[in-house]
Amino acid sequence: MKIVAWRIETENKHDFTYYVQVSDIARQKLIQICKLFKGWNQVGVGWNEKHKYASTFIYARNFRSERSWTSWANNFPYMVQEPAVD
Repeated sequence: MKIVAWRIETENKHDFTYYVQVSDIARQKLIQICKLFKGWNQVGVGWNEKHKYASTFIYARNFRSERSWTSWANNFPYMVQEPAVD
């Protein structure tokens, strides 16, 4: 399973909206992932044609601050990758 996150830049510099993409989810982990993202908005789904189930999800959520985002990511039970911005 691979988890990548990125911040959506808006004109409002106090807006901390993050998207998290969870991909290559094994079938037995689907329910766990859905529970972990309870309270998030599901904004995308990817289908695994070979195995005939959804194996990629994209979620979005607003945070009060960058610090609250970092706290969430550090306490998440899986490693969350956040690509470096140039």
